[in-house]
Amino acid sequence: MKKLFILLINVLMVSCPGSDPQPVETADWSVSQISVGQQDGKVVLSWRDPAAPGLIEIGIEASSGGITVREQKIKPGEQTAFFDNLEKGKTYVFKLTGYGQNSQKNEKIITHTVSSVDGRFTQANVYDLTADFIWDVEPIPTEAVLTLETEEGILGKITDNRGSINVFPGADCVFHLTVTNGNVKETIASYQDRSLLFWDDFSETGTTDGPNSTRWKNPGPAGSAWNNALVKDWSMVEFLKDTDNTTFIRFKGSKNKDEKSKGSAVHSKDLFYFTYGKIEFRARLKENDNQGHFPALWLMPQKSGRPDGLTWPLGGEIDVMEHVRRNTQISQTVHSEKTSPAPFYAGDHVYVNAKGERSSIGSYKDWENWHVFAMEWTKDGLFWYLDGKHTRTFNKNMNDPAWYPFTEESAFYIIMNMGVGRASDGYPGGALDGFSAHMDVDYVRVTPNNDTIVRDCPYYKQ
Repeated sequence: MKKLFILLINVLMVSCPGSDPQPVETADWSVSQISVGQQDGKVVLSWRDPAAPGLIEIGIEASSGGITVREQKIKPGEQTAFFDNLEKGKTYVFKLTGYGQNSQKNEKIITHTVSSVDGRFTQANVYDLTADFIWDVEPIPTEAVLTLETEEGILGKITDNRGSINVFPGADCVFHLTVTNGNVKETIASYQDRSLLFWDDFSETGTTDGPNSTRWKNPGPAGSAWNNALVKDWSMVEFLKDTDNTTFIRFKGSKNKDEKSKGSAVHSKDLFYFTYGKIEFRARLKENDNQGHFPALWLMPQKSGRPDGLTWPLGGEIDVMEHVRRNTQISQTVHSEKTSPAPFYAGDHVYVNAKGERSSIGSYKDWENWHVFAMEWTKDGLFWYLDGKHTRTFNKNMNDPAWYPFTEESAFYIIMNMGVGRASDGYPGGALDGFSAHMDVDYVRVTPNNDTIVRDCPYYKQ
């Protein structure tokens, strides 16, 4: 998560410049938020969202007592400007002026007093329901009161140099660390970010009780290739820690002589589900025999995007990652009525190697290393990524739900599994005696985008 150690005062609606065009009353561009603050001895002007296409440039000046201290011209797409050597306790006026492609002008004046107390967040983590902070502040008078609050004024819990505060899933958040001394209240450090829709980093090292029950359930065994071998308990799931302190969940699969196959899985059905957003898994795979190997990171519908229900494949399926009997490839797959006509388990597949290439070149050991498997779902379509590299697109280029049931009426939940195939399962193949495999997942997180619909999930009510 990107950390911005900046001091912010929230201001809305800003705009852009050019050489000397004729301005008009309204601008054809804006930014969603602009802030001014202090970082490591510098005053920082920062804004969210690059300006719209057609921006010429942004001009900024800082002045005090009518004297210009510094002027800057910011290139399109930049979001931060720094001002050095401004005096503590002194008030400055920052003026941001800009022009759009049709010469429309917008201007904003921001007044900021440089704090006499130095403060900064040294660690900031914004999750889906809480935000955690660690900070340095000095010098602070003994009689002063330190508070952590949001723009809405909700106070957080503080112990020494750390604190936490509740957040709303998918919300844009601005947090302030303030010092109140008598009648004087100063904002000495601020942080802005957007909260996640969902996350888990599987830190339950050593537990045998299974994953967090507010997030995950055990699907249990059923009759499909991916879930026929699932066990009802958590005996095939482990919570481990690497030598670098990375915590992760391990999903195991096995087939021993005179013993049934055993697989493992979790899902968030009935607990967490979402409509539009980006889901990321950091995972790695290990096997000793590719036959029967069936791990996947995928989504299934909690709510249908079509009137005839959730029956597979009518409601749709999105596979962020599948690894099925292919040592050098993973697949990124869409299932719907017309991409998966019965009786074939077809779907719309794209096969990708560990370099993000549509090729079978490579080796299985590439998947034994950590990779980030991601998919972003927007109103325009589905977009897959491997280690940040865009690997495939499935566009919403038709209004036929038989092809594309991934509409705003639908909502999808998460599944992670290590399946073990049977002899009758032609797709993964039947696991032989001595089969052993596992999939490790470091984290899963769902990030909102501009299309996200925040659902009223049971997980959010805990």
